[in-house]
Amino acid sequence: NQYIEHQQPWVLAKKEDQSQLHQVLYHVLELIRMVSVAIAPLMPTLSDQIRSKLSLDKILCVKGADALSDALQIGILKAGADTHKGESLFQRIES
Repeated sequence: NQYIEHQQPWVLAKKEDQSQLHQVLYHVLELIRMVSVAIAPLMPTLSDQIRSKLSLDKILCVKGADALSDALQIGILKAGADTHKGESLFQRIES
């Protein structure tokens, strides 16, 4: 959240040059992809749902520190890759 608050993509979206906006959104999507890797052993269904929205394959198995380190590198998502909007992954809690 701090990264998004600091970068203010809603402000960047109003600028003529969209390159910085694209970079910010790419980094946010990469972080979401990394979360999908990290949670896969504990929440495989949620991980699969996240990866589906990012047009990525399911994680079958990440074995060993090297494989995990590779999976958590920045730059795995292809620039311009499709994302899919769908139902929210978490239910909103109203206070």
